Amino acid sequence: MEIKNFHNRKNGFLNEKLPRLVASELFGSAVCNLNCSYCYIPKNDKMKKHHEEILKALDTDKFLDNLKLMYGENLTDLALWGTEPTLVLDRLQKNFKKYINAFPKLKSFSFSTNFVAYENRIEDFLIFLSELDKEFSFKFQISIDGPEWVTDKFRGKDVTKRILANLELLIAFLNKTDLKKAKLSLAFKATVGNEMLQYMNENPDKLDEWYKFSYKLYELGQSITNKNVKRPSYSLSSLVVPGKYTTEQGKQFGEYVLNVRNYWNHTDIKDSMPLIKKMPTLNAYTYRFNTMIQHIDSGRLLEQPASTTCSGLDTQCAIDLNGDIMPCHRLILFNDKEYVDSIKADKAYMEDWNVSGIHEGILKNIKKFFMPNIHVSSERAFDRYAYVSNAVHQFSQFRITTATTMIRELADTGQIDPAYMDITLATLLSTYLNTVNSCPVENYLNTGSWLLNLVSMVRLFGNGAFQNIMDEFMDISPQLGGLDYGSNAVHQGK
Repeated sequence: MEIKNFHNRKNGFLNEKLPRLVASELFGSAVCNLNCSYCYIPKNDKMKKHHEEILKALDTDKFLDNLKLMYGENLTDLALWGTEPTLVLDRLQKNFKKYINAFPKLKSFSFSTNFVAYENRIEDFLIFLSELDKEFSFKFQISIDGPEWVTDKFRGKDVTKRILANLELLIAFLNKTDLKKAKLSLAFKATVGNEMLQYMNENPDKLDEWYKFSYKLYELGQSITNKNVKRPSYSLSSLVVPGKYTTEQGKQFGEYVLNVRNYWNHTDIKDSMPLIKKMPTLNAYTYRFNTMIQHIDSGRLLEQPASTTCSGLDTQCAIDLNGDIMPCHRLILFNDKEYVDSIKADKAYMEDWNVSGIHEGILKNIKKFFMPNIHVSSERAFDRYAYVSNAVHQFSQFRITTATTMIRELADTGQIDPAYMDITLATLLSTYLNTVNSCPVENYLNTGSWLLNLVSMVRLFGNGAFQNIMDEFMDISPQLGGLDYGSNAVHQGK
């Protein structure tokens, strides 16, 4: 089949191969106003050149044309990714009505922001959406890691104060503005590394200070009175990924999980946080375990494996300004040889990868096999992409059994708790790491396969953390809406 005919299909040429594909991430920015120490995107002069090209694409129909070719009229969700999206939001807004008109099913737009460069861009975008007289959801996540001694340490001086000041401006705007049919969903997210978790393990008063700051932020979000705004959620304890975690760091994480559980079970603490007093746990990883159990109990884990993993390689893909597609934003810029060469020269960055000496082949294969271009690639290239996308989900039993074997070997060699020699416990941890806590792209970058787990993540969860998560789940399962599993396999695997 000729490329021309293949690419001119009315409903988007990849939808026949991936019928669930409805969402897209755009490479929308390549410069940032911060330089967070744990950011997985190395900053260099090449990024500035890319940003200039992005601005040109935002000012024209380049992104729009790529999306139409890819999705036809089937696009429902659009997200900006890269570095800091608020730096380009005003440029996107100028042409965003074209996106609304081109995709009648488009219902949401989202991004994650450091929320430092506020400058009314978000307010202006919300006013723009309200004037469309169309039901539309705008979602954005604010990254704030905690009090100044947490956030400023990793993100820069006075960042915490600037975020809080901008948040107060946003709330004042929302409480006086009629958004009409536009809806806003707001979320806060904290990212902390093992170094900070160990610090809080050793200083319980700091753990208390961190959670009380987070509660005050949550409380501030509840002061939003606009009926079109969903009350903000707060996600705590997101670990830094990628990360090269050791056995000792896994033990530290396990201790942290236990400390948080004990902290929240203290009656006086709950009484000081009335708005979230009824929450059964403060640990996001326990909620994920509950989700996994629900998928097992309902049969979805085997019958609908795509429902238990990330949307990359399933309902969404990322696309850059030149028309290269990829599973998600994590791979953006890996198609640029000059940029990739600069990454390989960055020893500090490469230290975060789990396997040394293999990066050259991995990076070449990503570009060669898993980044077809919507303008020039053959149908065979997209067949390969569709096969890989489906394989990640459909080969779920292979992923779980392979990781189970690896977990038992790590237990046998003393790298994780020897309890994981037990096949039931090893299978549970493997299932957890391959479903609600999985990242196929990170797997590939570190192992050369979408289907193989990172040894690092096994070390992180296999030294106390996962057992403590399961113990907590057993105590709070009825409050989570789950079943009373009593002495079933979950409990027996402890």
